[in-house]
Amino acid sequence: AYTQNDKTAFWEVAPANELPRLLWMESDRMASLAVTDDAFQTQRQVVIQEFNERVANQPYGQANRRLFTQPMQGYWPYERSVIGSVGDLNAATLSEVQDFHATYYRPNNATLVIVGDIDPTQTKALVEAYYGDIPAGPAVTPILDPYPLPDTFPSQGEDPTTSCQIGTEETLIDPQVEVPRWAATVVTPPQGTPDHYALELLVDILAGGNSSRFEQDIVRQGLAANAYVGLNDLQGAGILYAVAQPNNGDTADQMRQLIIDEFDKVRTEGVTEAELARVKQQLLAQAISSYRQSALDTAEWLQDYALNFGDPGRIAADLARYDQVTAADVQRVAQTYLCDRPMNFQTVLPEGEEQLSQPPDELVKPVEVKTAQQSYKLVDAATIKADIAQLPAGVVNETDVPASLGELKSNLPPFETFKLDNGLNVIFVEQHEVPKVHLDLVVGGSNAAAPPEQQGVADLMADLLTKGTTTRSAAQLAETIEAVGGSLDSNAALEWTSVSADVLTPDTGLAFDLVNDIAQHATFPQKEFDVAQNQTLTYLEQDAVNPDSMANRQFGRIAYGGHPYGYITTPDTVKTLTRDDVAAFYQTYFKPNNALLVIVGDLTPEEARAQTERAFGDWAAGDVPDFLDYPTAKLGDTSVIYLVDRPHSEQATVQIGNRAIDARNPDRYALDVVNTVLGGGSASRLYTNVREAKGYTYGIYSRFGQPNDVSTFRVLSDVDEAHAADAIEEVINELKTIRSQPIPASELAAAKGLLTGSFAVALEDPANFANQLANRYLTGVPIDELKTYLSSLQAVTAKQAQSAAAKYIDSDQPIIVVVGDATVLKPQLAKIGQVVVVDDQGEPIQP
Repeated sequence: AYTQNDKTAFWEVAPANELPRLLWMESDRMASLAVTDDAFQTQRQVVIQEFNERVANQPYGQANRRLFTQPMQGYWPYERSVIGSVGDLNAATLSEVQDFHATYYRPNNATLVIVGDIDPTQTKALVEAYYGDIPAGPAVTPILDPYPLPDTFPSQGEDPTTSCQIGTEETLIDPQVEVPRWAATVVTPPQGTPDHYALELLVDILAGGNSSRFEQDIVRQGLAANAYVGLNDLQGAGILYAVAQPNNGDTADQMRQLIIDEFDKVRTEGVTEAELARVKQQLLAQAISSYRQSALDTAEWLQDYALNFGDPGRIAADLARYDQVTAADVQRVAQTYLCDRPMNFQTVLPEGEEQLSQPPDELVKPVEVKTAQQSYKLVDAATIKADIAQLPAGVVNETDVPASLGELKSNLPPFETFKLDNGLNVIFVEQHEVPKVHLDLVVGGSNAAAPPEQQGVADLMADLLTKGTTTRSAAQLAETIEAVGGSLDSNAALEWTSVSADVLTPDTGLAFDLVNDIAQHATFPQKEFDVAQNQTLTYLEQDAVNPDSMANRQFGRIAYGGHPYGYITTPDTVKTLTRDDVAAFYQTYFKPNNALLVIVGDLTPEEARAQTERAFGDWAAGDVPDFLDYPTAKLGDTSVIYLVDRPHSEQATVQIGNRAIDARNPDRYALDVVNTVLGGGSASRLYTNVREAKGYTYGIYSRFGQPNDVSTFRVLSDVDEAHAADAIEEVINELKTIRSQPIPASELAAAKGLLTGSFAVALEDPANFANQLANRYLTGVPIDELKTYLSSLQAVTAKQAQSAAAKYIDSDQPIIVVVGDATVLKPQLAKIGQVVVVDDQGEPIQP
């Protein structure tokens, strides 16, 4: 579930045969939700921890919260953040929650969207059976109706240089940030209004993709670490925002001038027809892809249009409106919203004097409105009653979990594998639901293949792969792919580097050509290297204070002493790298006999093979070092609790675990079951104990990694700093229990059911299925293992699960890492174990 300014949504994704179960759950939630005082008090603490995790304990967290509320001050519906504040949460009462549910959780104030492998007649009958008897509530007046959007928001005058209107100006001090940030916002009209279509295209021209103005004029010129523009769509308004962060040594004021200059340019000079055509094609391609990507994506689209316009059938006509936007329209809205309307400025600094703006008086007085009901076509009562009578036995049940609609379907999508003469292995997954093709070229050799003193070379290589070849510059690569609505990307993971492309089916040949060009002819221009190196240094500066990253680094130091999995990229390693180091790394590993090409899309097997032969057939094979020949890791001292000091933290970030298995370990099926029971979701033991019963955290999970060499098992959570020691003790107790006691039959069956259903649902997305095939291939697991995965899972016994847990989970002396304010945390942690306080480099310190 999630809640936003304008809606709360509950969603489920499940095998289609479980539709009765989903309707049973959701109708029960609407009709008879019981909110007890105990549950209310616990969930209050859970949501406070959500606030701490997402806002108070995150760099720029408070600034992000104000970024989208400050422009709306004086306009009651949107002047507060969705989650509110800790004070708001503590002030809420049980009766207010109960009244809210009674008022809004009514069938006449809700829309239900069902997408998937369903029978429409049967589905309508099931909906009537489960929802038809829930009484409607009094008509609810949408909160926006009495509060029309103001014609304008307060201005403090004109900018003397540009003559543009200035709204509020704020400076926020955040001791958790290392890099300053500057941002601008302006209120815009909501979706469906004429200006909105032009504004979306304006935003994409400014910052939509690698060929956009911000990317080419600012980021690729080395003038900023990052700069982007977005449009936050609300039902009753929008907020256009621009954000920029300087490179190390530059200032937020410089970012302000860069962004204002780009705004001035677009409003005075307009946009080109080529730019406009590019972003229109991008928008269309993204819409086609995201609408049909999955049943959930389709449902979200339909739900949004039902809520915002009362017409889910409007989508196609709405997309056509973008094609009617002219270059003059884009320049007009640029002048209106980047100059004539008050623009608000926000600066975030790590230290200095904070200056907050004062909210204005109420801008809009509520007006009287008539409550209108949505008008959908009513079902015929006699027909629906007859259809309910035809439903299979047991699928309608008010008191117990209903029967399923037949057997679970989990047929693997068709796939093929083949190999070129030069050694390039290929996996092809055929799909014709969406007219697109996705390529992913995965090459062995990444961060774990680089020596410790060269950490960062793989990340720089990945960033630079799309920044120039012998025949195309970075700008030309970006313009070529984005002109057809496609995308081109590259990424470095632990052991593999990838180059990927997405295009609509008619542009399949272009995707193959560009990926091949990068695989064989990347040039790593010195200017682009300098930009990428500065960006990486800025990122590392920010990442140094990210609590999750701090915990990961310390855990890796203890688990992987002297092993490449524990190597850390630092500013010092990045500063010593040269453009030639990156080129040499590329030339060492980018060979077809060290690569896997994954093709997913709207092609026949014959077309996929022909395109692969044409594009990659002349790629020369070569010798490649055995980068998977790893040394044995040295385990650090696990008899102590490592407390990484992070002053001013609002939470404790906790990781508990040990070294575990590699991807080929035969116990992996049993451990899938164990992990699901222990920390694999909201029904797991850790979740129900530490979150639901104790209220110590917003979320807690466990996981087993499965790379080529020995992975780790970890429990991860951000917990209330006042209960960090309590939370750790609860985790350790759960680890001891799952090691020492057999999993009850009902819990074992439920875990297998979750894994089986999740596997079936994952098959819906061919790209996800292809990734599963690729992961198995890259880690030495036979890809045909997917065909027997479910039977291997069902064969796991309670004894096997307990044995695997006892073998691969350490509850006696696990690695325990806590990140937070040492002055707050050390006294309570000292009560449960010896504490060693360290800095972010893992060096012992005195807090």
